Amino acid sequence: MTEAQRPSMDPAELIYDWNKVNRKGKLAPRGVRLFDETLRDGIQNPSVVAPKVDDKIQLVHLMNELGIQHVDIGLPGAGRRAAEDILRLAREIATNKLAIRPAVACRTVVSDIEPAVEISQKAGIALEIMTFIGSSPIRGYAEDWDLARIAKLSGDAIAFAVQHDLPCTYVTEDTTRSRPLARALRNHGGGVPRMVSLSRSRSVSMFSGWETFTGKMFLATTRAAADPPMAAT
Repeated sequence: MTEAQRPSMDPAELIYDWNKVNRKGKLAPRGVRLFDETLRDGIQNPSVVAPKVDDKIQLVHLMNELGIQHVDIGLPGAGRRAAEDILRLAREIATNKLAIRPAVACRTVVSDIEPAVEISQKAGIALEIMTFIGSSPIRGYAEDWDLARIAKLSGDAIAFAVQHDLPCTYVTEDTTRSRPLARALRNHGGGVPRMVSLSRSRSVSMFSGWETFTGKMFLATTRAAADPPMAAT
């Protein structure tokens, strides 16, 4: 990224203050579904002892009994142990025909999704690919990312997941410091370039939009499944 392309250091440009917005209406007009992150983000805490795989299996069964609809069972790209545990958990869910749906976290790069595809095939169950990437202007500034790089990484990763018939959710990290889509559309005449459009019937549709450093818009879309999960960041 050149100096001319770098965003301003003005806090008002880097961080959108949602406290100034008088939001009215239902927060979840279509109802609420629970997505449990205990086995992924939960055990990242430095004060938490990583549970053994048998403990993870027990937790998944307890979540299922509680009626939780979705569970993140790990990040397969984190290494051999993580991948082995994820395979055990996926097989447990498949073998016991649990109602809870397994998902995995993946950075928005193909190399992170490849082990998830392999695990899904071995376990005989679809894994929801929760592919994530920093989306706010301040993250772009900190990481020295530009729109072209974000779009390329996102497009390649989402396309790879869908090509392997895995449901895919696009998760925008740091979204709460991004400007809302409606405002960005008003600011820029309502034009939104489409980054990727995928139509595999099993793929899950999520979309994400934000106002970028250059004042343009970015939107990623995939085709909707009947019952997509809710991603919160």
